[in-house]
Amino acid sequence: MFNLIGIYLQPNLDVDQNEVLRLVLSLESARQSQEDLVAQAISRVAKSNQIKPSPVTFFKEIPGMEIGGIIDNRAVIFGSLQFMEASSLECSHGLTREAKIQEALGRKVLYLGWEAQVRAIFVFETKK
Repeated sequence: MFNLIGIYLQPNLDVDQNEVLRLVLSLESARQSQEDLVAQAISRVAKSNQIKPSPVTFFKEIPGMEIGGIIDNRAVIFGSLQFMEASSLECSHGLTREAKIQEALGRKVLYLGWEAQVRAIFVFETKK
């Protein structure tokens, strides 16, 4: 089981943690995978914060946790750093540094981006 233990935002972002959580929840809800541990962790935190998913159009899943879709007329993707780089999204130095710190601690880091930028990282820890 995974726990979502942190959400780190790009500096000067025009949305807050609840908004980026809503975007990821929306993508995970469109995937409709009840067995995915990341989706379960996202869903638990969203539910505790009373966040509801929004409709997703043009949903796409690429094997290995990479997902994307259109939410509120915004093309959003969620997945690994490699997926962000392959999609030509740039990650700020601050988010890159935080991701490396979290990964060095043995945590799983996934990235959320839109409009050519990684906007947030989501940090998960395995619950024993």
